[in-house]
Amino acid sequence: MILRRASDGTRIRLGRMLGRGGEGAVHEVVGDTRVAKIYHKVPAPAKVEKLRVMARAATPALLRVAAWPVELLEDDARRVRGFLMARVAARENAHELYSPKSRRKAFPLADFRFVVHAAANIARAFARMHAEGHVIGDVNHGNALIGLDATVVLIDCDSFQVRDSAGRVFTCDVGVPLFTAPELQGMAFRGLKRMARHDTFGLAVLLFHLLFQGRHPYAGVFAQGEMPIERAIAESRFAYGPSAAQRGMSPPPATLPLDAFGARIAGLFESTFAPPGETPRPAAVEWVEALAELERELVACTSSPAHFHPRGECCWCTVERQAGLRLFGVRITGEEPTAGVLDSLWNAIKAVHAPPVDPLFETARKLPRKFPRWARLSSLPRMLFGTAGVITALGLASLGSPETFALAVFGCVAVYGVQRFWRERRWRALLLRNAHRGRNLANAQWQWKRLVEAWNRECSTAVFNEKLEKLKRAREELASWASMRQRKLRTLRREMASRSREFFLEGKRIDRANLSLRREDIAALASFGIETAADVLREYRKLMHAISSASAHELQAWAAGHSRSFVFDKNAPTDPELAAQVEAQLAERRQELLTILRNGPEVLEMVRMQIESGRTRLEPEMKMAWAELQAAREAASE
Repeated sequence: MILRRASDGTRIRLGRMLGRGGEGAVHEVVGDTRVAKIYHKVPAPAKVEKLRVMARAATPALLRVAAWPVELLEDDARRVRGFLMARVAARENAHELYSPKSRRKAFPLADFRFVVHAAANIARAFARMHAEGHVIGDVNHGNALIGLDATVVLIDCDSFQVRDSAGRVFTCDVGVPLFTAPELQGMAFRGLKRMARHDTFGLAVLLFHLLFQGRHPYAGVFAQGEMPIERAIAESRFAYGPSAAQRGMSPPPATLPLDAFGARIAGLFESTFAPPGETPRPAAVEWVEALAELERELVACTSSPAHFHPRGECCWCTVERQAGLRLFGVRITGEEPTAGVLDSLWNAIKAVHAPPVDPLFETARKLPRKFPRWARLSSLPRMLFGTAGVITALGLASLGSPETFALAVFGCVAVYGVQRFWRERRWRALLLRNAHRGRNLANAQWQWKRLVEAWNRECSTAVFNEKLEKLKRAREELASWASMRQRKLRTLRREMASRSREFFLEGKRIDRANLSLRREDIAALASFGIETAADVLREYRKLMHAISSASAHELQAWAAGHSRSFVFDKNAPTDPELAAQVEAQLAERRQELLTILRNGPEVLEMVRMQIESGRTRLEPEMKMAWAELQAAREAASE
């Protein structure tokens, strides 16, 4: 087929095919830096008119962020068969970046700063498209390609919704339900005029995937059984929002909280995923500003050089412990540290002065409840009254008169009643006093215990010693690095069969398998960390939470089939890829330990300052609490 440029009729010659899709194929153009997209079938007149409008609308700003049509190509019959566009350098789609497993291969040096920067560039591309009056429409992770420098190019632009200078709208007739706004769920896309706010919903879904490591915002655990993602979107069942529990949703296990990246990012997600009409959806430019601010605020983790996180505790260390998965690789630099390097690092650590030894604190003991001395002696008046009454009665009775005897009995009863009344009043007063003193003692003991716990947690020398002990263990591990490396390699040889099987199954990706799974099923599985055959066999209990039982059984059969098909050759040498994997893990661990030691002096100095500051704050309170406890003990012992 002979093709000519529509602008001047000059012929072009197609080179090798670069890619092929359902609508057309992309070819190199001999003698041109641009590439050509050639349709399999002659496009309809409406499509041709749309392409002409797009070619006229091409601006330098658009061409920087999109593979935009710049010139139409015609055959000898003057029928439009395709168009020229800028060539997109080697890039990967967004899925390869936000999935931890594929990121290690496609973007091995990417840390979270890179992810946030790429996310901001995606938002910039959307903002540019909206500023030009166009709508992407078919938002999905496949039409945003990311380079190793985190720059972003939008592709498949001929499917976008375009508006010309006369106000005509050429619609986008395709879409992916997983990125479609709730108000459009279930609607036919052909002829549907979409707005920028529909794009920003899909943008937020894509950004959520990037920031939350492949999780879909609507893929969660539904309290009442199965909840397809499309239905969850239509019913605004955002699995991470503050109202998620009210809608019967909860996030998958080992996921970050919504506010992990600050209140501003969390607020943008909440506004976007709120039920339609409750709040306006944030525009793409708002995401650009928020993500740029997040990127500026990221700090390095003191434990892992691969982790960059918002200020505070490292969120990635927590997730990696929960999920048992390494999320980010590290930049491996330098060789194995020598003894001199370790000694230098350790001398810098020892130069940090430890805080003074803790003062001695007597443990607050609970005293047995005792009665005051005067209460223990209160039986003496009763004995005296009783003795006097008996003597009086016997004396009167000896006179022999009945009246006098009755008077004696009455006197005894009166004396007994008076002393009983006196005793009861004294007993109640005693109980009230003891109860009051007991409460005072309990409160003083509780207050003292609380302060001692706070001291041990914040101000004790043990806090400093614990950090120092961690540094000692890191030094010892590095000092015995050569022997440990040999042990790891020997272990690899012993476990070669199981390791090779695991490596083989990790290469069988669900999204590339010939299965009957829907896109939303694959996204739901990814939200639960299930992306390969190895994940299916390892995490089979989670399958029922993510997809239907029939799909789960199909997936298990697929994974089990791959497992059975694996054959291990006992006589084969160590797989170089597995050996390289172990070497990479060892190098990552070595880099982590070196980072821990290099940061050791700064960490210890910070801990020492925190201890001294805490002591300055707590010591006056502890002195006062100790004095109150002593007073309460003495009062309770009287």
